[in-house]
Amino acid sequence: MSVKVTLKAYLKILLHCHKYPYRAINGVLIGKATQREALDCIPLFHQSLQLSPMTEVALIQIDHYCEKHDLTIMGYYQANELLESSEPDSTAFAIAKKIHDNNNKSCLLMIDNKKISPTCEENALELYMLQDDKWKHFQQRVEFVGGKAVLSQISHIFKTQAGLHHSLVDFDNHLDDISLDWLNHEVNKQIEGIKQLSQVDKFSSSPQEEVTKPETDEESDEENDEPS
Repeated sequence: MSVKVTLKAYLKILLHCHKYPYRAINGVLIGKATQREALDCIPLFHQSLQLSPMTEVALIQIDHYCEKHDLTIMGYYQANELLESSEPDSTAFAIAKKIHDNNNKSCLLMIDNKKISPTCEENALELYMLQDDKWKHFQQRVEFVGGKAVLSQISHIFKTQAGLHHSLVDFDNHLDDISLDWLNHEVNKQIEGIKQLSQVDKFSSSPQEEVTKPETDEESDEENDEPS
């Protein structure tokens, strides 16, 4: 049993962590209803993570968005405040269970704060799945769409786009200023643009095959006339 996560979803989780490094943060994962693949994430809160009326409002709005785009909430993520703490707490279990009630393929991802770094040498996501009414930890079961190369790509993005995390908007930011876009369309565009540039750079830097000029009949005759 495993869960796949796209570069965009993982990067935005890390951006959320980098924007509020001394706070607990949370959010939800969205994807196709029939797959365990997080295509994107929606950052929720950094002030208070409790299951509250504001959490309900956020989940309802995200549900409406998902319905319009043939998506579903397929998971919950959380990073705890303390560096050494990566275990789910009562809030994580409560919100993850609420999501699971609507989607029995959903998951809970906890962020291991000790594995977060600009170099992205390790996958910081820890997977929990609900089985027999208990959340069970599945080690090394989070895979990236694109393989381990995703980590080096994200590391490159952090090096070249150092301030990108400041552009990320979570639902707390939106509640403080409703003009701020909790869907992060602009950040998504920046990520897609960076990915496209990365692909172009990779193509342009790859060795090109030498093109051999086809031999003409005249050249062939000249070779045959040469003395042996």
